Amino acid sequence: MFFDLIFKQKGEILFEKTTEFNEIKVVREKDRTKLLLDDSGNIHSLMIDGRVTTGSYWDLCSTLPIIFGPVCDVVILGIGGGSISRIIKVLDEKIRIIGVDIDKNVIYVAKEFFAPSCDLYIVSDFKSFIDSSKKIFDCIIFDVFENALSPPDIFKTNFWEKTSTKVRKFFIANLISLSQAETLKQISLKFFNFSKIIKSRESSNYILFCSKAEPMIKNNRIKAFEELVKAKLKEKKISEEDLINLISLANCIYTNSLSE
Repeated sequence: MFFDLIFKQKGEILFEKTTEFNEIKVVREKDRTKLLLDDSGNIHSLMIDGRVTTGSYWDLCSTLPIIFGPVCDVVILGIGGGSISRIIKVLDEKIRIIGVDIDKNVIYVAKEFFAPSCDLYIVSDFKSFIDSSKKIFDCIIFDVFENALSPPDIFKTNFWEKTSTKVRKFFIANLISLSQAETLKQISLKFFNFSKIIKSRESSNYILFCSKAEPMIKNNRIKAFEELVKAKLKEKKISEEDLINLISLANCIYTNSLSE
């Protein structure tokens, strides 16, 4: 009840539905559209008018495969409203993106209220998708929560073993605590040659970046990324604020995270 009162006061509810998996709310507040999937108050997707970036962990998840790629295809487990896929598509429209979500209603919301940015949407839980997929993907991004918590299966070694066989280059996981990230880093190193925890600057989240080969951490990659985003600004695909956010994020990755 308190949760409902907060969002009735702060924004307009555009869509609301309780499903088997989620308590879906799409909230419009000033210049932004938010997706909420439970009563925790956590925002599960964000779209800001006139911008591509969000100022949160989604920006980090989307820039890592671009900086350390190239990648041809990306799977996002837990697509939500598509905050990650939207940034990737703007930066490289040639990348094929598959969005996976357990709830068909979330996919409906992504298409209806957020700018659709996936080439394909699949209704599936993340574990079934990994188990059944016969394809290998350049990058898999894990952004799944169950009742505001990371699902138990991600802490199981057999999940990592199976997932590693479906990844050609990178696996990226969004996590809610350092202890979770440290636990999963140790498991991931059994199946990936490189694993690094990166703290999101704008949120309390931790991103685990795993790679089949140790990524080449050279300044020329950052400079190439800067040239890319400057070109996107000239094409009017991103805003000045996006440019500042993306370049700042890339330099942070280079100087403070992967280079440690």
